[in-house]
Amino acid sequence: RTLAMGSFNCYVEAPSVWSDLKMEWCCKYKGCCDSGCPQTTVEGTFDCEAGIANWETEWFEAKKAWCCERRGQGCQEPGQTTRQPQSGASTTTGMHLPEAPVSTTVVLDTDLTPRVGWEEHESTTCKEALLFMQDDECDAEVLLKSIQRTCPVKTAAAKEACTEWFGNVAGMSEADRQSEVQRCMASVEKTAQAASRMAEVQPTSAEEAALCFKCIGVKCYSKNKPTERLLFMLSLPSTTAGPGAGAGGKWSPDGSGRHCRPRAGDGEVNGVQKRSRKEAHSLTDAEWWKLTSAMSKMQSEGKLEKYVRLFSEGMPPQDPTFMNFQNLPWYRHFIFDFETELQVVAKDCDLTLPYWSACSEASTPGLYSSAVWNKNKLGGAPSCQDALCATPGVASATQCDGDAERWCLGDGIAAHWKVTSGAEASGGCSCVHRSPGTPAARAGSCATVGPVLRMMEDFKSLAEAVDGLRATLHCGQAVGAKSTMCTEATAPWDPLFWLDYAFLDRIFFSWQRHHHIANDIDSTDCYGCEMHMTHYHEPLSEWFGKHDAENGCIMVPKSDPQACISYENAEA
Repeated sequence: RTLAMGSFNCYVEAPSVWSDLKMEWCCKYKGCCDSGCPQTTVEGTFDCEAGIANWETEWFEAKKAWCCERRGQGCQEPGQTTRQPQSGASTTTGMHLPEAPVSTTVVLDTDLTPRVGWEEHESTTCKEALLFMQDDECDAEVLLKSIQRTCPVKTAAAKEACTEWFGNVAGMSEADRQSEVQRCMASVEKTAQAASRMAEVQPTSAEEAALCFKCIGVKCYSKNKPTERLLFMLSLPSTTAGPGAGAGGKWSPDGSGRHCRPRAGDGEVNGVQKRSRKEAHSLTDAEWWKLTSAMSKMQSEGKLEKYVRLFSEGMPPQDPTFMNFQNLPWYRHFIFDFETELQVVAKDCDLTLPYWSACSEASTPGLYSSAVWNKNKLGGAPSCQDALCATPGVASATQCDGDAERWCLGDGIAAHWKVTSGAEASGGCSCVHRSPGTPAARAGSCATVGPVLRMMEDFKSLAEAVDGLRATLHCGQAVGAKSTMCTEATAPWDPLFWLDYAFLDRIFFSWQRHHHIANDIDSTDCYGCEMHMTHYHEPLSEWFGKHDAENGCIMVPKSDPQACISYENAEA
């Protein structure tokens, strides 16, 4: 039986629940889970002749060590140049190797199979460690093995957020609701298991305590230096186009098929719009002001309400299995349309939705002190009443008339907004409100959220794995169960919603880029992706998009690209 390289993620779930195929793959290529691996022959030894032609890529580490010690085969010495098949050749595993020069010295590590032209980089600062964790080209397995966490692993609050979120989805049968809650809780367990395998150490700085991981010694194993990639991405122009683009400028932000796309000298469309989304902390005050003005105008003109209604009505709850399956491409379409309308309202092609990397503020102190709650940003900074800060108030807010535990925002983008639809489902409060603190669920650390989700072996696994994170973003510690965000009928009224969903799309984007670089699966399609999304009536695959490898972005929609989306990394 031929097994495809990169088929399974061997670092989530207990081996006891793996399928036989996954156990075989993980034993063969990762040398992990010794208790379940058939490591020896009948005579109690390894067969050192089996697979000798491709020992570097096919043997797991235990076999290499045994055969080297006893048979002098499969030996690797520090600094040794590793042989590889000729450029473009396929090994018996079915992995197609990228072109690379021969006789290149590679980094050797006892825990991984060296790859020609790849180098290992080790973080010396928190900023560098966070960059590694978000870099789509860093080997996710190497990252996970090198990370030490500084916070305990807790799942109870995240599971409570699952119950709160699905409890507020209208129209779902009780049987489906319970099924969705259980599936959400399973996704919480999946990422928690990966975090539990990391060594827990004491933080040596406030920054390490807030990030929930040790900053020094995080490893990025990749072809190119991560910092150089970041500088390259930041240098890209705001449009991606063919020859001659730029001579005629670009089309105005009119919401049409030509919206903000580059024009050739003859005035015809020549390329696609480049949309690069920044992490919220990277926005300048001027960029926050633009975002605030555009969102406020959409709210005052009644355009925001259209998206509020579509969020709940466009995803009918009668078939929750399919709704979950279509989530990521559906939401990509949803926020893309909203972003387009923001640009139309602002008359600004460069205005894009920021994303909030909630995993970079994974501790309670880090979360509550985040700059995103500043009065000229999202507003509603948590205000601690005591040292424990279990039930904080909200700065500049007033208590809702219908429920004193709900705090109406008095600053930030949504200050004094009137909620014109869905209020009856959210405690009767006709304001954008939050109740931070309960449940005390926080997004996991970027040390696990990034690498673990990036390594999901197929789209269905990714769609299921993000569910727990989504429930935490809706109903967790940042906003609370008694909030606009925790009710499906009102969630998009809170500007935080759009930053959270851009973050979820950033995870989808990262998963696609990771597998595109690994060349193990087609991350722009999936089994069943020919099915049409609800409301949009387009195949899911259209909003998987297609890769623009040169510019590091995803072109959407696939059959007739209008824009190319990319994400800038967050900084510590």
